[in-house]
Amino acid sequence: MSEQGFATFLTVFASLTILFVNDGLIRFVRRFTAYEKHQTITKINVSVALKLSIARFLNQSIILVLVNENTKRWFEGGSLAYDATILMVSGAF
Repeated sequence: MSEQGFATFLTVFASLTILFVNDGLIRFVRRFTAYEKHQTITKINVSVALKLSIARFLNQSIILVLVNENTKRWFEGGSLAYDATILMVSGAF
């Protein structure tokens, strides 16, 4: 039981870390985009959205797949499917 509790703790900790990094990415990308000298607000927003989409994809999806490299165990308890579920639920809040 303690092994599963530790795995749950790590999953929740990783999800919260990813969420905090995503929050920091928003601030960083907005400041970074401000230096690009776009002509319209629409172009600024498109640039921010594109950068955030790529950064969040790398931060969330790729990291989860790299951490859970054993593809045969992706749908067992405490593996990739569980990690992704916890990340989505914590992201909803």
